[in-house]
Amino acid sequence: MQVNNAGVAMVAPLELCPEAEFAHVMDVNVTGPLRVTQCFLPLLKKSDHARIVNVGSQAGTLAYPGFGAYNCSKFALEGFSDTLRMELKMFGIAVAHVSPGAVQTPIW
Repeated sequence: MQVNNAGVAMVAPLELCPEAEFAHVMDVNVTGPLRVTQCFLPLLKKSDHARIVNVGSQAGTLAYPGFGAYNCSKFALEGFSDTLRMELKMFGIAVAHVSPGAVQTPIW
């Protein structure tokens, strides 16, 4: 089983969000799971019970003002999970996406 649970957030309205900070949030929250998945897919394809779990956020289904970069990244992770689920079905690899609500973590 592979679990993608890394994440960073930035608090700023999109109007004031520096492009470099936006790119960093997208890199960690979206491109990071892509990199890890591409790295481990050869091993997962050899397993009889492979599963990938992507941990997103409610911010991937409901946008919150002031969290533009984070919202965008979590919406993208939802699409990543949906696409991956369809692409890996033929290999018997299950893909789940979990969208927890507010959880007190060091990210906040």
